[in-house]
Amino acid sequence: MEKKKSKKDKMDKATKVKLVVIIIIILLILWFVVLSPILTFKRNEKVVLDATKRYYEINSGQLPTGNRIKEVTLTTLYQKKFIENDIRSPYTGKVCDTKSSWVKVRQENGECKYYVYLDCGILKSKVDHQGPVIKLKGEETITINKGDKFDDPGIASVKDNTDGSMDVSKVEVVNNVNNNKIGTYQITYTIKDSFNNKTEKVRTVKVIETLNHIVEKDTNGTKVYKGYQDNNYVQLDGITFKIVGINDDDTVKLVTDSNISAIDYSHAEEWLNDYFYNKFSDSAKNLIVKSKWCDEEVSDGTNYTKCNHYGKKANVGILSIADINNSKGEDNSYNINNNSLLANKKDSKTVWTNLYQQYMTNKTNENVVISPAVNIKKYTKVIKGNGSAYNPYILQGNKYSAKAGTKVSETRVGDYISYSGYRWRVIGKEDDGTTQIIMDDIIENSGTNYYVKFGEDSNLEYNPNKKNNIGYYIANNATSYVKTEIFEKKKLEVLDYTNNINYNADSKKNSYNVKVTIPSMYDLFSSSISSNDYWYKDYSSKAKKYCYNSSGQVVCEDYDYNEINGLRIVGYLKSSVEVKSGSGLEISPYIISS
Repeated sequence: MEKKKSKKDKMDKATKVKLVVIIIIILLILWFVVLSPILTFKRNEKVVLDATKRYYEINSGQLPTGNRIKEVTLTTLYQKKFIENDIRSPYTGKVCDTKSSWVKVRQENGECKYYVYLDCGILKSKVDHQGPVIKLKGEETITINKGDKFDDPGIASVKDNTDGSMDVSKVEVVNNVNNNKIGTYQITYTIKDSFNNKTEKVRTVKVIETLNHIVEKDTNGTKVYKGYQDNNYVQLDGITFKIVGINDDDTVKLVTDSNISAIDYSHAEEWLNDYFYNKFSDSAKNLIVKSKWCDEEVSDGTNYTKCNHYGKKANVGILSIADINNSKGEDNSYNINNNSLLANKKDSKTVWTNLYQQYMTNKTNENVVISPAVNIKKYTKVIKGNGSAYNPYILQGNKYSAKAGTKVSETRVGDYISYSGYRWRVIGKEDDGTTQIIMDDIIENSGTNYYVKFGEDSNLEYNPNKKNNIGYYIANNATSYVKTEIFEKKKLEVLDYTNNINYNADSKKNSYNVKVTIPSMYDLFSSSISSNDYWYKDYSSKAKKYCYNSSGQVVCEDYDYNEINGLRIVGYLKSSVEVKSGSGLEISPYIISS
């Protein structure tokens, strides 16, 4: 029995020891986790309080009088050397917030009373440090269109944790919104409670301009630009468009402000959506809406103002006769003046073209200059520009103007470049980093347009390796008038069409290693100038036809060795070429490295 009792006593003693150990551990935890940090925090509050009192002993003239409250921040006490060592959080060791920690003093019953507030993360002083809560009327972020009237919705209420409901008229309001200038503005609302705790509330006002809003405003709600207009230009990448108007689905229709290339109607849809559309950057493509385009047959276009039949959806199309007629103003001027292919056919073999608002007919397989049209997403924001030809609207999301040092290969299709005394335009990018460009005019000799013709013994072909043809002349003589050092020598393709000279028609393909060539009528911007006549490299030795551009119109006719035309150069800039200055616009082309 005694042995059993002894064993039990030993177990009781062990239990008591364990219990004591647990209690000691708990007490230590309470000490280190709760009591010691709190005591340390209280000592820190006293350090700050004593430092503040010393501060006011020296600066007694700054003590408050009447009902005023004075504040000294922890930052000031550090800067004035009233506290030498950093006040740190007892838990993390991090320095307590110097800006939000302060001591306030005010007169109470004829004596100065001090209130310390320390912000040390988890531990904060139990002093009223919160400003009133401002509740606004309306949304905290408001978006308005440029020019729209704007009235601040105001303040719904102000409540404080100690003062209760406060007079909203006491809130100080700073409103810098300029509703006539695109930008992001702020309205600031500020109020203090009786303990001088300040609250600042901000409302953001975004002043934007959407393309739809511009059209609505400029057209007085008709949604269609009529008559002569010089305030409705838009730039997509480096290509300038004019606004036609707003469609029924609120997308905005644009058309290039000049002819871009030439195409036969039979292949127009293919060229527009496979070739032209794919020249755009992704940022421009993201703004374009796939839409149905008019394809109605029209026997007489004079009074045609509404399309009644549409084809399948496509990213790019061409204007209809209705678009042209609806752009006519009261003074008989037109918003759209391009001479170009139209969407309407007269019959199965004949297509309408616009020649200064005189509707002419062409065969569907004849090459005609073309002005592509696109529809832009509704309510697309305008971020830059005033709509003029030289300062067109820039749309949100579409990049613009490369910086100095940027590779030319990173510029936009359509951008202007100045080089070798001529202005050029970017017409394509290659995977090897080279950039295809086209001269924006024709070669000059001593300031005079330089024209060439075939000799009587010329061959009807484009071959840089044989004499007496344009190909040979360009490859071997063009360097007399155009510097070619920064052009990359490439294997360039020339087509000898089997019969009709049409886009993607049957042809014999010949390739030559050259630095420069002349444009095909299907190249981008190959028809963008109309003041001079110039050769295309499109020909058919079998049909004995050669093509050239005459005053903005494409001519493909029987070979005549006496025909005289100018020369435009096309080539590929080396991948190393960079932008030095300029903005890529017609009035400020990029200057490039040589």
